[in-house]
Amino acid sequence: EMFAVREIAVEKKPTEGVVSLSLTPETVEIFIGSEPMNLNVICTPEKYDKSLLVWSSSDESVVKVDNGTITPVGEGEAAIKVKDSISGKTAESKVTVKKPVTDVVVKRIKLDQVDLELEVGGQDVQLKATCYDDKDNIVENYAGLSWEADTDINEQGIDVEVVKVSDQGVITPLAKGFTVVTVYVSSNSAVKATCSVNV
Repeated sequence: EMFAVREIAVEKKPTEGVVSLSLTPETVEIFIGSEPMNLNVICTPEKYDKSLLVWSSSDESVVKVDNGTITPVGEGEAAIKVKDSISGKTAESKVTVKKPVTDVVVKRIKLDQVDLELEVGGQDVQLKATCYDDKDNIVENYAGLSWEADTDINEQGIDVEVVKVSDQGVITPLAKGFTVVTVYVSSNSAVKATCSVNV
């Protein structure tokens, strides 16, 4: 029975591996207890059989990976690696897992970028939000933030989802257009920061 399975795998196997391979975003910050998130593989050729990619985490006590989906386990840093089983080419993403802080009143948020130019099918980018309390001290690892992206209206007057933004602030470009990504304190949406995104 095992033999039959192996034969099918061989039949499917292309002789050429990927020409190029990259993982996006290249760096990720995620909180313990947050939802699993996907890392995107960009490879040439685009229609490459993704089942031939092998995923691994350098430290499974920090973060686990299953087919590109990462799940935070404990505080620390780890590298998520993807390897093409045919060509041996690899790509990696550095993941930092932090302990979340929520019991602080945040009065101000600042984003590390206020303008972004992205390409459809290109790299994802994680925006980093710095939070400040009422004494203007930085609040490390604040987890009480929400993210959203506006839609754009195309020439036909139809709403277009230009980007997708995750609850970790990772922006994935989906379609050409212009949008504004907003991050705000979940319990007080008046405290917010924005980034303009052109795709």
